Amino acid sequence: MRFHYQETSEEEHQEISRALESDQELQFQYQELTSQVRQLDEVALNPGKDAIARILAASRSAVRKDVP
Repeated sequence: MRFHYQETSEEEHQEISRALESDQELQFQYQELTSQVRQLDEVALNPGKDAIARILAASRSAVRKDVP
């Protein structure tokens, strides 16, 4: 994951790159991982309508309790 997000040192990056070049199974696994990460990045993380309705209802209830 650190390699994918470019969070490795230059030395680590070079070692991993060499390993990926020489090991086809490792290269396949890395390609699968990057594909899955890409799919996760595309997922929209939005709350459902029911969750929004409950949050708004709780907010209105809290405001009413604060009003004298």
